Amino acid sequence: MSYTNGAAVLGELVPCEPLIYTSKGNVPVDSLIYSKEWKVDENFVSFLEFWHDADGVLVKNNVHMCALMGLPAVGGAQATTMQ
Repeated sequence: MSYTNGAAVLGELVPCEPLIYTSKGNVPVDSLIYSKEWKVDENFVSFLEFWHDADGVLVKNNVHMCALMGLPAVGGAQATTMQ
């Protein structure tokens, strides 16, 4: 249990439940359904995260990507510098 978001009551911290804002108002993060997915192709490795509510509505998502080659090699683009 985390006390970092707690409220001070007579000098003590009271634990608070983490909430996330949705179209239905604030809901506890623990009530969401979490899923993840890995995608790998010749240029990128991607890690995708999804949080859905009980009705299947997407509440939050994250995408983390790692290029397997330098950007000029991936798109054939030339590196440019700003002057």
